[in-house]
Amino acid sequence: MSVRALSRAVAPRRGWTWATLLVLFATTLGLGLAIWNSEPTYRSTMAASDRLTEEMVLARARDAIRQAGYDPRSVEPVCFRAPCAKPEGYFARNSVDPDRGYVLWRFTSDSRTLFQLSVTVERRRDEIRCTVGRVK
Repeated sequence: MSVRALSRAVAPRRGWTWATLLVLFATTLGLGLAIWNSEPTYRSTMAASDRLTEEMVLARARDAIRQAGYDPRSVEPVCFRAPCAKPEGYFARNSVDPDRGYVLWRFTSDSRTLFQLSVTVERRRDEIRCTVGRVK
């Protein structure tokens, strides 16, 4: 058998091998990134008729921080809007959907960094979802 005939016989298999390896690599990479980038989401319930208040958001965000493994006494919310003495200065409410927003938090032991944690708050009917993530 000549070299040319041998290469024609092997070529289709080699193409499928590379395609299979490429699909396997892409799938593994996608799953790895999905697992690595996943941030914990914590759910709690509330009455459907209640309004999502800033006090409620801060309380639920602290609870989510605790459930994520951080000490809630070691963090404080970052004020983004005056007056900072009131809870309205901490919750960045979405202007399109007022039942969504976020609160930025910083560790009290590190005054150099503006914020280190972000808690995204989202209300869906009678459920509040808080997603805790590190600010990158």
